[in-house]
Amino acid sequence: MEDVDKHILIRSVGLSALGRLHSTTIKLAAELDIPHHEGAGGAEDFVDRDSFQKHLKRVKNRKKRKR
Repeated sequence: MEDVDKHILIRSVGLSALGRLHSTTIKLAAELDIPHHEGAGGAEDFVDRDSFQKHLKRVKNRKKRKR
């Protein structure tokens, strides 16, 4: 509960079938005067360093498959 003041909850966010934000939701988020976080950041966002390394490998492999 000590971190609750560091987060914001937004309801009725518009998503496409692919899970992408609707343009109006993106515009709203862009205008907020708070830091924007796009998914997992660095190693500090994971349980341990090994989990972080596994995540990096998965992301790297995903990018290779798309080419």
